[in-house]
Amino acid sequence: EQMQLLAVAEALAKHATASQDLDPCALRFVLGQRVKSFAKPPAPLGPPDWLWALHSEAQDTLVAANVPERATWPHVRELGLALWARNPTVVRSITERLAKVAFAGVRGDRREPMEAAIWYLALDKKTALIALLKAVRDQKMLEFFSHDFSKEEWQLAALKNAYFLLGKRRYELAVTFFLLAGRDQLKAALNVCVKNLEDLHLAVWLARLIEGDGGPQLRRLLEEHLLPLAHAQADPWLESIALWLLKRYPDALSALLTSTRPAAPAPAPSLSSSSSSLSAGGGSAPAPGSPLSTSSSS
Repeated sequence: EQMQLLAVAEALAKHATASQDLDPCALRFVLGQRVKSFAKPPAPLGPPDWLWALHSEAQDTLVAANVPERATWPHVRELGLALWARNPTVVRSITERLAKVAFAGVRGDRREPMEAAIWYLALDKKTALIALLKAVRDQKMLEFFSHDFSKEEWQLAALKNAYFLLGKRRYELAVTFFLLAGRDQLKAALNVCVKNLEDLHLAVWLARLIEGDGGPQLRRLLEEHLLPLAHAQADPWLESIALWLLKRYPDALSALLTSTRPAAPAPAPSLSSSSSSLSAGGGSAPAPGSPLSTSSSS
């Protein structure tokens, strides 16, 4: 309790001069951060913190204070940004940072275009990815990605590679090639995020980037995964987030006012990834011998 009081006092002192930029919801988010940072070991943020941020009118201030220029996906995921950052422009801007760091590394000491491929494709910036492949002289990938993937033959080639990589348990790169195969394969890409990477945050983030906040895939993720997870964990905070994102506002309020329900007997997938290796990008390129080639019949 003394450590919690110290954390609260420190947070209040730190943000006293900036309090005009923080509304009550933002202050609750900040206080939650400080209290958890004093835990031994430090505790991660969770649904209560994300819900306060979701309802804050000072989200730009929270993002500026918490997302560094060289942001990585694990940091963005822990902040829960996929579930509370309302501004699509902010989501795109953060993704552009993720792409740059994925390519160059946190220290700027590498040049790996395929580490950033998942982000550039989600941003619909394949030409930027091609430019990076050209810059590092990755001729094999350059030739493949330069094809017209609006044509069925090349969509099938990308899809073939996605399933090959899925079979090799190279899940991040499989997601990349599902995205390359076209909008019709978005559901398959998101399913890999949820089922194989166990990263629902990543699935929600990609769905929001590619389809927007009113897209059918985001609604499916919320209804078929996030809500059942909240029910299984008897978590009214997470349930309220899901319902609010579904625009079921009275239900979102009711979730917080009613008692929590008992956990479901069947286990639910984890909200945070335990198996994803997305440190900053989408995984390394396929090893020699993969079906990737410059021919659609490969």
